[in-house]
Amino acid sequence: MKKSLSIFILLFATVNASYGQAVYGSIVGSVTDSTTAVVSGAKVTITDIGRDVVMTTTTNESGNFTQRFLIVGRYRVRVEAPGFKAMVQDNVGVSVDTETRLEVKLQVGDVTQTLEVSAEAGILKTERSDVASTYNEKMLTNLPVLSRKFTNFQLMTPGVVAWPTSLTAASAENPQGSYRMLVNGQSFAGTSHLLDGTDNHDAVLGWIVINPTLESVTEAKITTANYDAEFGVASAGVVSAQTKSGTNALHGSAFWFLRNDHMQARNPFTQSKAIPNSNGRLIPLTQWNQFGASIGGPVKKNKLFYFGDVQLTRRNTGGGALLRVPTLDERAGNLTRLGLNVFDPASGPTPATRTQFPGNIIPTSRLSSQTQALLKLIPAPNSVVNLDAPNFASSGGVKSDDDAFNTRVDHYTTDKLHIFGRYSLQQFRVVAPGSFGLVAGGPGLDASGSTNAYAGRSDSRNHSIAAGFDYAMKPTLLTDFRFGWFRYKVFGQPNGIGTAPAKDAGIPGLNVDDNFNSGMPAFFINGYGGNLFRFGYALGVNGCNCPLIQDENQYQFVNNWTKIQGNHTFKFGADIRRAFNLRVPSDRHRSGELNFDAARTQGPTGGGSGLASFLIGDVSRFERYV
Repeated sequence: MKKSLSIFILLFATVNASYGQAVYGSIVGSVTDSTTAVVSGAKVTITDIGRDVVMTTTTNESGNFTQRFLIVGRYRVRVEAPGFKAMVQDNVGVSVDTETRLEVKLQVGDVTQTLEVSAEAGILKTERSDVASTYNEKMLTNLPVLSRKFTNFQLMTPGVVAWPTSLTAASAENPQGSYRMLVNGQSFAGTSHLLDGTDNHDAVLGWIVINPTLESVTEAKITTANYDAEFGVASAGVVSAQTKSGTNALHGSAFWFLRNDHMQARNPFTQSKAIPNSNGRLIPLTQWNQFGASIGGPVKKNKLFYFGDVQLTRRNTGGGALLRVPTLDERAGNLTRLGLNVFDPASGPTPATRTQFPGNIIPTSRLSSQTQALLKLIPAPNSVVNLDAPNFASSGGVKSDDDAFNTRVDHYTTDKLHIFGRYSLQQFRVVAPGSFGLVAGGPGLDASGSTNAYAGRSDSRNHSIAAGFDYAMKPTLLTDFRFGWFRYKVFGQPNGIGTAPAKDAGIPGLNVDDNFNSGMPAFFINGYGGNLFRFGYALGVNGCNCPLIQDENQYQFVNNWTKIQGNHTFKFGADIRRAFNLRVPSDRHRSGELNFDAARTQGPTGGGSGLASFLIGDVSRFERYV
């Protein structure tokens, strides 16, 4: 188990400029009269339209005002001063880690008179230089996104691409559907994921821990350059998402999405033959059901609010792969159709001294009884082809379920103190058979026909807690505190756990227990059939890093202080994180990985075949994690 402690201490000052707020936004501005003279001492009243929570401030001697610690939403701003008409501007939007600036011009008149401004605040950003894309609630809800995963919005951001799929970790370790982001060409390790201002990032693999449901997110901001010192732990980009809070009005939603194979085209290569026992069906069953609901409202109007949502997904994804399996003649030792010569390694210690098997047919007496027993678990070819081209089209489905739950409470205790708390849970279950069945394994079943698809079983349960408060000790002295905790837990294992196929076939020393060393070892028959004949479970067979135990916990404490002195703002704080990680991987399958190369059956003229080496049980290399 690894433990780590990280402390980040931030101190910076700004003059008439903004600073980062991981959870909140701000409304700032200046108040002048019709002659552009500043109006000091003007009363500024800011009202949260949805919650009817009121905050007040005044303009300073320069006519400037600032209101920090505003959660995402719409606000009404009222400015009044003696001798002037009151100005009211509705529908002022506040976003996370941003400042909304208002330029208020008061007109001479009685304070009982009101001038209403209906136009929204300008979108030109003059307060800061960060480069970011903001996705509001409407965009998150209405844009069509496959699987309705929040992380898909990351790839819509300019300058962001996904780390090449071939180089990512096994899909069993990432059932939440995260991407390793390359921001402006920088390493994915430099990206920071935040959820309600607390860390949401697995530092080991670079995944997002909680992939928030679209129903629960009120806004997301993805910053790709020039972010503030508060996010100093990041070196590439910052993904900050905020969850919804309840309002004075009761709101809810319910949804159900269905996707099936009724309009799906057949893959002519991997789906050319009817699936056994399916009444002639060519396309494997595919059906996705995603459903859920949300609700939010007041516990006590103007004071205490709640929000919660649940999302359930049940998927059966049909797929297949086009592979090579030994023909009946090849299993019996007849390798004449391979078009190459095979030699008997027992006839000489080096290729130069070996003799060829007569007619390139391995005698029955030289065939390994262990490999013959294993081949009984491998289906026969279901298509006729020449030489060692693919001759087996697999077909089947991958079952995956995921459940997501979020709840949040906000309490406006006083006009100076706001408290919030949020809990999120996501759990995933994946059962992916191999092309040769649950026990024999082999490449997984993928809708694209990939020959490297995942096969195995994965169970994951991720938790996240965020809680905090903001408090105005004085109009010019503010503080906020946040506590965060997450747990990222994955348990991956091969199918057929508890079985002993290698032991049953007569191979000693592989299946030595009923748990970690059980199941089918990985067998690589190299060079045969374009390397399309491999079976068992391993990273190199089907992306199964199994068995795998990953249990990561992190605790985080953040405290920031803000001092406003005239037109100057000073901010300092600390971000303390304590992480615990237990990772037990199986980069080499714990039941063993056996490689069979052509070199073991080569002779004076070359030749040789990995299949011939396999048939006689001559292992070239053996590896395993212990």
